[in-house]
Amino acid sequence: MTLVSGEQDLAVFRRHWNGVRVLDLLTQSGGKLRIDWQVGVGKSYNIDQVIEHAIVEHCYDLVVALFPTRQLINERAWIKTPPKGIKGAFPYFRSMM
Repeated sequence: MTLVSGEQDLAVFRRHWNGVRVLDLLTQSGGKLRIDWQVGVGKSYNIDQVIEHAIVEHCYDLVVALFPTRQLINERAWIKTPPKGIKGAFPYFRSMM
């Protein structure tokens, strides 16, 4: 287990475990991947990067992200500020906020 202590360690950890790397691991594992990072190291930050990379780089025809609570959905970067030119269910979700 990697110890993340302080802002510099956190920045290094997030650079190393970016969305591209995690999406590659997900692909290599056949679509099954469990992330057990400690609170505060960037799971939410990372999932936003994974979603963005999967969509922007056209890795998949359909990208679906499931979350256990409405609050976690509302916190997603693309729900808060949908990107221009990307089609999706953003207007639907924003109307539910």
